[in-house]
Amino acid sequence: MRRLVLGLLSLLSALGLSACSDGPTTQQSYIRPSGTWSEFVYAGAEGPILVDIQGEPFNGGQAELERLVLTALEGAFPERPTRFTLDPALAPHANFRVSLMFDPPKMARGTHLCAGEILAPVANEAGKVNVLMSFCAKGEMLSESWGWVRKVGGPSDPRLGKLIHFAVRHLFQAAK
Repeated sequence: MRRLVLGLLSLLSALGLSACSDGPTTQQSYIRPSGTWSEFVYAGAEGPILVDIQGEPFNGGQAELERLVLTALEGAFPERPTRFTLDPALAPHANFRVSLMFDPPKMARGTHLCAGEILAPVANEAGKVNVLMSFCAKGEMLSESWGWVRKVGGPSDPRLGKLIHFAVRHLFQAAK
């Protein structure tokens, strides 16, 4: 009986892990030791925070992708409702921005995005999307996160929205 129960638990555990293997998976890869959250609060206190998007993994869905990104970003901080914009003229503190790139080259870093470098996206396996995200002030990287998700059907897929949501949360999550 014990062997049967252990076998069943192993099977259920393996099924649970395989369900997680499609993501979304995100991770914080850098956060400046002090002040990042307070700079985020400052950047969004008087209006929307500027967003810069590079790459478009769906070939022709840019407007839909931009809507999904802005919606995911705006819903990521219920404790601090914040708006975001793609228009620098609408951002009162345009020297602060969230920069993100879909399907970045393997050696890309948030410092490249914050410096305003234009990077060429790399081809990815069908249905998989990678994202690199950074929070920048005056061209300096304050924090960086990255992530990926599989089985994305298009620029309005909720799985992609979850990837963006979790990646931006990691930009401002204090290191533990």
